[in-house]
Amino acid sequence: MAENAAESLQRGSRVIVQGTVRQRSYEDKEGVKRTVYEIQAEDIGCSLKFAACSVKKAERQDNPVPAGATANTDNGGFSDDPPF
Repeated sequence: MAENAAESLQRGSRVIVQGTVRQRSYEDKEGVKRTVYEIQAEDIGCSLKFAACSVKKAERQDNPVPAGATANTDNGGFSDDPPF
């Protein structure tokens, strides 16, 4: 989905994202506690509020991941590593 979004959208494009918001905390290298918010996107689309877009069906991959599945199922695909 990320590759399709990168190829389809331009910087500054308004998008609509459907998914789950997750919050997690960690300590950075200096020992400061930080909190990040991440979206596990289920669907991404362009907003039609100020623009028009056309849809082109993506080519099917050899081993598609079933809808709703994630590569890492023990924690919803999120890691405990800092986001940088």
